Amino acid sequence: MKHKKRAGGFTLIELLVVITIIGLLAGLAVPAIGRALDNAKQAADVVNARQLGIIFFSLANDEGGAYPVAGRDADGVRITTPVASTTDLFEALITDKDMNEPKVLIANGKTAYKGSLSTPNLTATNVGWDYVAGQTTSSDSNIPLFLSTGAFTDVAGLTATTIPDVSPSTTNAWGNKGVVVYTVGNSSFFVKARAGGKIDQLVETSPSGTFLKP
Repeated sequence: MKHKKRAGGFTLIELLVVITIIGLLAGLAVPAIGRALDNAKQAADVVNARQLGIIFFSLANDEGGAYPVAGRDADGVRITTPVASTTDLFEALITDKDMNEPKVLIANGKTAYKGSLSTPNLTATNVGWDYVAGQTTSSDSNIPLFLSTGAFTDVAGLTATTIPDVSPSTTNAWGNKGVVVYTVGNSSFFVKARAGGKIDQLVETSPSGTFLKP
C-alpha cells in the first residue's frame, strides 16, 4: 500500500514549538543587549569626563595650578569667586573660548547643546556634570573633580557609603547603577553602585571647596 506524501510546511505544533524557542531566546537576549547598551553609554560618559578634565587641567596649568571656578573679567583675568552652577561655569568658558566642544558636557540622559558658541545659552538639560570647585593640580589625586550629576548633594557625601538624600532612580544621572568620576589625578572611570544604589566612599576625607551642580 502506498503512503501519501506529507504536504510541505510545518504543523501547528511545530510552529508553536519554534515560536516558543524564539521567545525564550529573545528573553535571554534582551537583558544582555540592555547591559551592552549601558556599558557603551558608560564608556561614552567616561570619555567625555576625561576630555572635560583635560580641558580643565590645561587651563589650571596655565593659571598657577588652580582649576577654574568662573570665567574671565573684562581684562581677561580669571575670576576667583565661584559661579552658582556648572551650567554657568561651562557657559562662561565657552564664551571666553576656553572651551569649544559642548558635546563633552553631556552625561547619561542629557541633550547636547547645539546653539550659538559666541553667545551660548546653556540649560541644565545640556550639562551632566557636578564639579568640586576650589581644587588645584596639587590637591589629593583621588579627589573627584567631575561627577555625573545627581549622585551626591555635597562634598561631604563623597566620604559616605550611600548616595545621600536623593532618590537614585530620579536624581542620579545613572540611577542606582553608579556614577562616572574624573579625579584630580587625571583618572576617569565608572563606579558601580552596590545593592540599593549604595556607592562606596570616593575619598577618605571630604575635600574643601564648593560643590557645583547644573
